Amino acid sequence: MPLMPSDFAALLLGLGFCGLLLIPAILLMHILMPKAVLARYWKQPYFRPAELALFTGTFFAPMHTVMFMWTFLFSRAGRKRKIDGIRDLAPLWYRLASIVLGVWILITAFGLVSLAVGLHVYWTITGQ
Repeated sequence: MPLMPSDFAALLLGLGFCGLLLIPAILLMHILMPKAVLARYWKQPYFRPAELALFTGTFFAPMHTVMFMWTFLFSRAGRKRKIDGIRDLAPLWYRLASIVLGVWILITAFGLVSLAVGLHVYWTITGQ
């Protein structure tokens, strides 16, 4: 059975919906962020003053939650900023939720990019 543009559209719509579900999940993780992590690492010298100003109390505040969640998922992610031992400050349930959410983000992003490339290749081959 040949692939049709409607197949790509349905898959893109489903992955887009999964991506939209990430927003409330990230906001919930932002609210539940352990205060010990913020107290120890959300300051200079770990972050620059511009980052602290942009990601504190603004629309972009959940971004620092995502940054810390990546350090739970990939321990090497905090090496450049010299953030080590962050896993000891967060409870197990928060680390597991961060890992699940990080994998969810990776799968959704990879799927969206793959489907967009697949749709482009389909259009190029069929000339539509």
